[in-house]
Amino acid sequence: MSQITDPAKEIINMCLYLKRIRANPSNQTVCSILEKNFSTDICTPYKIMNIYRERFLEFHEIVEGVQADHLDEEIRKDSISAAKSLSKLFELSKMQETWNQRVSQVISDTNILRVRGISPDLRRNFPLSELDSEEVEDLKKRVSEYDVYENLNGLVPNFALKATQSGLQDIAVALEFYELFGSNKILDAVHKSMLDIGAIETILKDEDRSRLSGLKELVGTLYSKIQAANAGVDLAISLGGKWQNLLSLLSGDSS
Repeated sequence: MSQITDPAKEIINMCLYLKRIRANPSNQTVCSILEKNFSTDICTPYKIMNIYRERFLEFHEIVEGVQADHLDEEIRKDSISAAKSLSKLFELSKMQETWNQRVSQVISDTNILRVRGISPDLRRNFPLSELDSEEVEDLKKRVSEYDVYENLNGLVPNFALKATQSGLQDIAVALEFYELFGSNKILDAVHKSMLDIGAIETILKDEDRSRLSGLKELVGTLYSKIQAANAGVDLAISLGGKWQNLLSLLSGDSS
C-alpha cells in the first residue's frame, strides 16, 4: 500500500540506493559500475546520470518554493548546500575514479543527514505517495504485458505506434529503477503517454477508439497509484501547467 513520503526522503532513497551498490573488485570505476548495472534494453548509464541531475534540480526548486514562514532559513540553506554536493556524484571528470571511493566521498552520512533535516517541513508542505514493492511489481507486469502493436497496428501511422511504445518504455524503466526515478519521474512518463494517447484518439475512427481503453486504463492506474497525497505538491511538479493538463487528459476533457 502506498505510504506518505516527501521530496527530501525520495532524494535520500535515491542516494542510498546507489550507495548500496558495491564494486567487486573494489577497483571498478564509476563508469564501469554504471555500465554494469544500468545497461539494459530500455535503459542506459547516460539516462541514469541525467535523471540523477534532474531530480536534484527539481529538489532545489521545491525547497526554494517553501514559504519563509513555513521553514527555518538555516535548514533551507543547509539542505540546498548538501543537495548541491550530492548532485556532483556523476561529474564527468570523476568518472574514472573508483566507485566505492567516489560514492563514499559524495554520499556521505553528513550530506544525507543535512538533506533529511528538511524532510518534516517538506512532508507538511509537499507530501507525496510512495509505492511499495508489491505495487511496483504489479505495475511493471501490467506495463510489460501491454502490446501497443497488437492493439493498434494498422489503425494509426507507424510513427504513432513507435511514439506510444517509447512512452511505455519510459514508464517501464522508471518502474524498474523506482528508487532512482521517484514518483515524479513516473508521472512525467505518464504525462507523455497521455499526450500520445490523446494524439492517437484524434486519428482513430470512432468505432476503433475502444482499442485504446486498455492503455488508458493502464496509465490511469499508474496516475492514481502515484498521484500526490494532496494538492500541495501541484505547485512543485506542474511546470508549465503539466499537472493540470494531465488531470484533463485523464478525465477525457479535450477542450
